[in-house]
Amino acid sequence: MGLFCSCLEDKTQPIGRNDNGSRHGGQSTPPFVYIDQPRPQQRSANQFLAPMTTSSASTTIRVVQQPAKRRPQKKRAPARGPNLLIDSGVTVRIAPRTISQQVRILEVQQCDACGQSDHTMAVCRYRERLCFYCREEGHIISVCPAKKRQQQRRQAQRKRQHATKRY
Repeated sequence: MGLFCSCLEDKTQPIGRNDNGSRHGGQSTPPFVYIDQPRPQQRSANQFLAPMTTSSASTTIRVVQQPAKRRPQKKRAPARGPNLLIDSGVTVRIAPRTISQQVRILEVQQCDACGQSDHTMAVCRYRERLCFYCREEGHIISVCPAKKRQQQRRQAQRKRQHATKRY
């Protein structure tokens, strides 16, 4: 039958005011438009979820959020020299780093040009800037190695002077 409005089929009044003065034909909610057949461009949620998993959407989200884990590789230990410390028939398991451990390592590293930890020096906007302290290109004054060396020398000098003072 195609598209039609429920208010035309069941003889209710269309949206507006009826004899009683109430809206929506005496109903508490407005009438809805019902569709017999789905439109060709519309797809249900199950059609989108089917390729990913056969379980519910909450399980799908849980699966996506879990970090990928690798199984440890099995390798044979090589026999070395005349003194065989390891039997050649013994298998040794080597566990590679998981992806989450690799991400943590990358987060800890700081950019050498500006000192921030959210990117590397290869993409830093300060990598071609001139330092105002040492006049070298490739970093800014807040991470200048020459300035840090000078500050360390001054601190060491103060400690030596403070230690040699007699009260």
